[in-house]
Amino acid sequence: MSFLYRFNLQAICLEIVQMHIECMTDDNRQCDHYSNEQVLASNIKHGFVVIIMLATMVENTLNAILTEKVKDTRQLSEFLHSSTEEKFSKVYELYGFNVESIRKTTHMKKYRELKKMRNHLIHFGNNLIGHCGGIFLEWKLGRFSAADFFVKSSMQLYLDEILKLMKKLAHDLELEFNEEAPIFGCDASIYPFAFIFDSHISP
Repeated sequence: MSFLYRFNLQAICLEIVQMHIECMTDDNRQCDHYSNEQVLASNIKHGFVVIIMLATMVENTLNAILTEKVKDTRQLSEFLHSSTEEKFSKVYELYGFNVESIRKTTHMKKYRELKKMRNHLIHFGNNLIGHCGGIFLEWKLGRFSAADFFVKSSMQLYLDEILKLMKKLAHDLELEFNEEAPIFGCDASIYPFAFIFDSHISP
């Protein structure tokens, strides 16, 4: 008898997020108008990783649920290539629940903010952020002040809200949530190796 081993990207993302948040600080401000450039640069580096990993964790969780639920390969491929918002709708539809119950939550609002900041960073065009006196604290990415957004307390808040979003998703779909899921899992294990799983069919 052979066993199947699985890789849990959600657990990897969570560990990376926690590791980078620990490296951040809340002291980007050097004075009332200008930032501490070295601290801000460090916080942006770590914060950027946090943003990318949190967005990845949400989408990968939805992909895992869809892969477990949809057995038609062509249909599954279509779902996996849709937007995250469409994936939320499809997951709720497949389980027979109304997606509006999660769309209106603070957790979803924070997730959308996170995605907007990710998009602003990736598509960032205007690189004017200060003058000879230093970097402006008012430097914005979208509607967010970079000096206020890229701090430890802010990133911790987004992590907390994303985990609440995952728990809400599991609760609404009548599934189980396992924040302690390992990076590698085996079918022979009595412990679940996914963030969100069906206790009736998962080990």
